[in-house]
Amino acid sequence: MNRPAFFAAVRSAFGPLAATQVAGFTLILDQAERVKTPLDRLSYMLATTYWETGRTMQPVAEANWIKNAEAWRKTHLRYWPFYGRGYVQLTWDYNYKKASDYFRTVLGINVDFVKNPELVMRPEYAVVILFVGMEQGWFTGKKLADYMDGIDEGDVEDLREMIEARRIINGVDKKVEIGKIGLVFEKALRASGYGQ
Repeated sequence: MNRPAFFAAVRSAFGPLAATQVAGFTLILDQAERVKTPLDRLSYMLATTYWETGRTMQPVAEANWIKNAEAWRKTHLRYWPFYGRGYVQLTWDYNYKKASDYFRTVLGINVDFVKNPELVMRPEYAVVILFVGMEQGWFTGKKLADYMDGIDEGDVEDLREMIEARRIINGVDKKVEIGKIGLVFEKALRASGYGQ
């Protein structure tokens, strides 16, 4: 993969990138190459992360824009302290346990997100949760394979798939906007030769 070509295409679409954004993109691209994620799925994962993190490409905590966010979360979120964290907002105690179990049994990494939910904010953990969670349907029960067919089609069909794929994370909230961002990343990945 030609990373400079990828970043040039992203900058052309979205403008300058901060070093922290580049670091986030790099971590996700490294993981994608490691697990051989198909281009269409990676395009949508990048778009979702770009949207869910407020374009920072760094793990975020739910409602991080609210003053005194932790106090607000405690009184407003019925799943506190297992509120959304990471690149795609892992929520609920059973999902934190699922992530812990995956790290322990599949990766051989003994980490307990239930005892220490804040660990989900570490990029090296958040990136695995992003990939496995979207592939296996951890967030809503819907997974990438339900929507992404891996076939290189025109923008209209690719956009349709990405719009529908929003159900993996958050129903249909902002589905068109995120789908269009996915097309930008698809073009950037193609420009970089990803997967060839």
